[in-house]
Amino acid sequence: MAFMSFEPFFVARNELIFFHVKELQKKKTSKYCIYKLKDDRKELEYIGVLDELFKQNDELILAKRMNKIILFKNFTQNTDNFKEASLRSLLFLILCFVASAVFLVFCFMNDFQMIDIFFFAVFTLAFILSLNNFLKITKQSSMLKALKKEEIQAFIDKSD
Repeated sequence: MAFMSFEPFFVARNELIFFHVKELQKKKTSKYCIYKLKDDRKELEYIGVLDELFKQNDELILAKRMNKIILFKNFTQNTDNFKEASLRSLLFLILCFVASAVFLVFCFMNDFQMIDIFFFAVFTLAFILSLNNFLKITKQSSMLKALKKEEIQAFIDKSD
């Protein structure tokens, strides 16, 4: 769910890292699985719908923000979360669009009362931010799909 966060507002500053899972903690709730992944230096968290996404000694490429995993590609199990992340951000985009359209209709019906204009402006801003977030998620996931493990390790080693 961290990929729906508006913390950076206009620029999603995701850090790309290669991660080798040394320790794994999993907590299952009624709807979600909460994973805490650890290696020698970092501890990261991922909240997802699917079960059994990670195992010990998995090799991952991650796009992370703070300690939250936004996008991942698991090279060991050949899995990723690109569809889930795109779907969630698309649903939030549609929700914001519908809410702004509803308040636009309310503006016309109620002769442009301030409360209707305020909520229309808020949901329009949320729509614009969620559109930006959706486009960035789509772009980042397409870039991660195309890359191979060796290319990513070479790129990260050069940047360190």
